[in-house]
Amino acid sequence: MLRPAILFKEPTADSSYENTLRENGYIAKCVPVLHTVHINIDGLVEYLSNAKEVGIYGIIVTSKRSCESFGKAMARLCSGFGISVAPEAPLAYLSSIPFYVVGEATAAAVQEIQLRFKSNGFSCALIRGEQSGTGEQLGRFITDHYDGHGMGKLLYLTGDKNRDTVPSILAENNIPFQALQVYETRQRTDFEVLLDQVVDSLYAEPTPEPWWTVFFAPSTAKFAMPSARKCLSSRNISSRIATIGPVTTCAIEKAAGSIVQVTAPKPDALYLAEAIRTFDDQKR
Repeated sequence: MLRPAILFKEPTADSSYENTLRENGYIAKCVPVLHTVHINIDGLVEYLSNAKEVGIYGIIVTSKRSCESFGKAMARLCSGFGISVAPEAPLAYLSSIPFYVVGEATAAAVQEIQLRFKSNGFSCALIRGEQSGTGEQLGRFITDHYDGHGMGKLLYLTGDKNRDTVPSILAENNIPFQALQVYETRQRTDFEVLLDQVVDSLYAEPTPEPWWTVFFAPSTAKFAMPSARKCLSSRNISSRIATIGPVTTCAIEKAAGSIVQVTAPKPDALYLAEAIRTFDDQKR
């Protein structure tokens, strides 16, 4: 019998987490918790269209939501609407500077944007640091590989809940950067309704084994955990907690006082599924 797992994240077209967990003996369903509002796109377009002139020597992208904002800005830049310069020169310059990313999913998102605008002149994306699983690892990677001293600064695309890990590491190592908030997250008003629907669908085949609740970001966990506890306890369902990485684990254990049973060693569907399966195998 497949064991239930609730993934507190937006579903994706490829259903990679659901499919990988199923291959490892779990039936997983997503419950979206937050929705993203993209902001400062005009400001980002201004930076991109004048990147060389204002001394941008690289771009830091640590999430797919930052990538989405970057994609929106690129679309506006390539359209030429409201832009005082032709896009060819900025796109050629963006093709020559590094993009520092956390994780392969973020790297793939940047690569997809590059391919989307390749015909406009964004000929390549020089992606660096995709093996980094956390902001701290990326910060150390940049410190070890940054070769732009005296040549410019890094443009760091952030959200409203970014930790200060990357900025602190860059500042400690005298690497200049400019942070620009390009999105903010807000809780979905229909979250509890969606959660009830998913739990009811999984509860159709009850199992005595604990369910898994999986969190992918500190902000998601903050909003979702109280409702998840209430929803599951009302049905007498015990649960275990897994996270996509140490940052989320730390936030949960510090803020909620809960014990996280599994932390994925890398932010990847396979690593997460194998870690959960290994934990359960050891408990049998």
